[in-house]
Amino acid sequence: HRTCVAGQMCIVNNIFGQHLQDGDKMMILDECGAEAHRPSCPESPLDVEAAGCGTVTDRLPGSTVGTGQERGVSEPAVASKHPCGSSLKWLPFFPTQSCYATFTGTLSWIDAETTCSIVYSGHLASISSQEETDFLREWLLDPSEEYWIGLNDKDVEGTFVFTDGSDPTAWTNWAPLQPDTAAVNSEDCVKLSSDGDWYDDFCTGSKKYVCKRGGDFQDAVPGDEFRFG
Repeated sequence: HRTCVAGQMCIVNNIFGQHLQDGDKMMILDECGAEAHRPSCPESPLDVEAAGCGTVTDRLPGSTVGTGQERGVSEPAVASKHPCGSSLKWLPFFPTQSCYATFTGTLSWIDAETTCSIVYSGHLASISSQEETDFLREWLLDPSEEYWIGLNDKDVEGTFVFTDGSDPTAWTNWAPLQPDTAAVNSEDCVKLSSDGDWYDDFCTGSKKYVCKRGGDFQDAVPGDEFRFG
């Protein structure tokens, strides 16, 4: 069995599965199913020193995802190339076929968007569901911190757009009394709180930021285990 949870990175050993090798670093995309399988890996999925997390002999303890079997029936582990590449910085989110990373260095909104675009071939994050918000809160956002996302109304006051072209009306999560769309308002860029709420703010402020880019999920299904590198 394995003792990792969704989004958790482990270095696994004593492997018994398909295409796995001793020392492989694995990312679990799904939830562990049974209470008996409590996570024992380090809290941070970015902890590159993680080791001794147990063996991997099935897809997910207690999971029926992709198996057609009853809960708790083992299936050989499947490993494939990590959809976000070799960097442990980027975490995959299967529902959007996207990869996400937060950066602790603080930048203005425009510099953060430029970094996401030019350096990482992505954009400041768009967010289109509660599920996506919950993923960010659980795995990437630090308590009491604020992060730039791609939403802004720099061009037309009150008309918000995402820098990656996503539909800004598909889902919103504005904090109470937000956004401030007064005619003279110059708070044109949107920040994400650690609670997942949205606030408009001055674009020149220096904050952490969330980048989002596409990943290679071609052969992936929810519950797959991905090898890094």
